[in-house]
Amino acid sequence: MGRNQKPQQSVATSTIVTHLLVAGRHLTGRDVVVAELVRGQGARPGTNSVALVAGPDRIAWPPDCPPPERAVTGSPRGWLRLLRRLNYLGSDNGPVGGSENAAVVLHVHGLRLLLMVAALRATGVIGRWGGRSRPVIVYSNHGFVETTWWRRWALVGEPLLYRAVDAVVVPSRPQLEWLAPRSPRPVRLVPNAVAHTEPATPQQRAAARERFGVGDCGPVVGIVGRLAPEKRLDVFLAAVARIAAVEPGAVGLVAGDGPRAGAVRRAVDRLGLSESIQLTGHLDDVAPVFAALDLLLHTADTEGTPLAVIEAMAAGVPVVASAVGGLPALLGEGRYGVLVPPDRPDLFAAAVLGVLADDPGRAERSNAAREYVTEEHGVGRMCTELDRVYALARAGGER
Repeated sequence: MGRNQKPQQSVATSTIVTHLLVAGRHLTGRDVVVAELVRGQGARPGTNSVALVAGPDRIAWPPDCPPPERAVTGSPRGWLRLLRRLNYLGSDNGPVGGSENAAVVLHVHGLRLLLMVAALRATGVIGRWGGRSRPVIVYSNHGFVETTWWRRWALVGEPLLYRAVDAVVVPSRPQLEWLAPRSPRPVRLVPNAVAHTEPATPQQRAAARERFGVGDCGPVVGIVGRLAPEKRLDVFLAAVARIAAVEPGAVGLVAGDGPRAGAVRRAVDRLGLSESIQLTGHLDDVAPVFAALDLLLHTADTEGTPLAVIEAMAAGVPVVASAVGGLPALLGEGRYGVLVPPDRPDLFAAAVLGVLADDPGRAERSNAAREYVTEEHGVGRMCTELDRVYALARAGGER
């Protein structure tokens, strides 16, 4: 080799991606996004994708997606098992073993696993993985939640851990604008995606309404997702009470489970809404919910790019949502849905009633929303954009 010649870098002939995340007994939007990514990436030529999921003895996972590798955590022994599984995945006998020319990516989801990976990086455990050079490490921040003091602290302290990774991915522009100046690593915008769906047929709609006990009683307004403080179920219930006062047959459908489930049930009784609110509990498949809905009412006061809103848009369901986080961009600043200031049940109710009363406008906005989501939030597009993130991170991280 001549004095002025640079050694040639190996060219990746395939990409092997391991997604790390913590899951629970109930599906979250993040779980669905990762599961769809594993399926989408695995279908691409030259790409092998697997999810290593830490969680309890029973975790929820989309039934139509490739099953994850499992590691039961909750104790020191569980976390040791997770490390052993991670080491196996990087060994010559595991899915990450094989071609020396493979681009190996460790894609981390969630702060707890970011902490673990940062510790492994600091101690040199991920210095070489499966006998190769250190893999590209990418971290996804799936959204800001600022409802408790420790979450607010994490929001400030999290960027300090980004030195342990090669790139950071966020699903919304507000996150990008907040994190990019604070991050020691590149921050890339990759919007969340959903699998392609079709609007419900009249038969599917009738079956879904019968399943949830709402029939043809009146307009059905729903909220879908984890019943957590930031989703502001109190605002949703107050808005439904106002809607039902104008539309006596209106029903609010609450689909999901979570830490606020008990509080929601008590609030329904206290507000005398037992005839106007239906609680579905946890559902592995939310497609029937969207089939039953006339409108999705998303009342959260802090958000990234919520999957429930994307799914509603894809299903042709009109959306009224809080003007927070990534929602204004997702709803095209009002072109694809109605935006309302947070914590205003009176304005939410007025917006819902206005949308329900405007059949031509509702159809036009829903069709535009579905076209936009199909083009901009498809799984294939998300996989392509992540391929670009992986390639840029690998080029910047070559040793």
